[in-house]
Amino acid sequence: MNLWQKRMAKFKLNTNTLFYILVVYILFQFVWWEVLLAKQNREIHAEKEKILALGISDNERLKSELDLLYKKEKKNIYMIIGEGTIFLIIITIGTIRVFKAHRREKEIAAQQKNFLLSVSHELKTPLATSRLSLQTLLSRELTKEMQQQIITNTLQENERLTQLIENILISTRLDDVEDSSNLLINKENINISALISETISKAFTVAQQKRIQSSIQADVFLTTDKAVFPSIIINLVENALKYSPADSTIQVNLSKDSKIVFSVADSGLGIPDSEKEKVFKKFYRSGNEETRSSKGTGLGLFIVKKTVEMHGGEITLKNNTPSGSVFEVRL
Repeated sequence: MNLWQKRMAKFKLNTNTLFYILVVYILFQFVWWEVLLAKQNREIHAEKEKILALGISDNERLKSELDLLYKKEKKNIYMIIGEGTIFLIIITIGTIRVFKAHRREKEIAAQQKNFLLSVSHELKTPLATSRLSLQTLLSRELTKEMQQQIITNTLQENERLTQLIENILISTRLDDVEDSSNLLINKENINISALISETISKAFTVAQQKRIQSSIQADVFLTTDKAVFPSIIINLVENALKYSPADSTIQVNLSKDSKIVFSVADSGLGIPDSEKEKVFKKFYRSGNEETRSSKGTGLGLFIVKKTVEMHGGEITLKNNTPSGSVFEVRL
């Protein structure tokens, strides 16, 4: 952290401290003013009692006037307490809302920092791999089979990079449009059974495909956008591969009864119940990006949930048996 960042952090800390000091000061002054008003009200009525006692000689009339004066005093006290209580409630609610908004802003800032760090890493990896592959092709005499393998790997890295950029663009569009269904521009009746198989073979390496066990019902059709729907497949399968042991398999299922059901099951550590709702939030990833070993941007499941909702469907997260998670999409 450079000198400028340290100064900004110190200023931010001082600003936060000043805010809380100001809130405490306002509350303290308010209570003090309320006490003073009540005391002043009592003194005024005490003087009025003296004046009435000097000006009225009839005891019955004096008693009647004093009773009336006492009622006015009580009314004024209740008014001071009532208005003060309402003001105190308003100040308290406002302070709580400001505090929550401030805490939310800090959370968003931390998530965005993690996102930028992860995106930087995710962009560098396929670019570095592609560059190394091209340099190998230029500097060495390779057999046709080896050249073909390197070109295939480069294309897969390019596909990975394209998908990352597509995720960023889709998430931005999901934030910008009022009706997210507008993203389904070129809707048509598509054979998603074939689309799932095609997407898996195109987006994942041969080694990754060996870990994928599929049970896909043939000829399941859905009215969707062919350019948008694959994001559901890729993000769910990629997550399952990423968070499962390297020697384990994941299960991809597609079936249709009253609804279309697409599910991806893994055998990883699973997701705690406390995080099952959070994982669908934008940028959310458990842990810190600087210490996290797994790759990711925190956009995948956010995009999946929004895209499923665009189709009028729902996604649920369940525990797998004996371990892992199952993401089930019902359309």
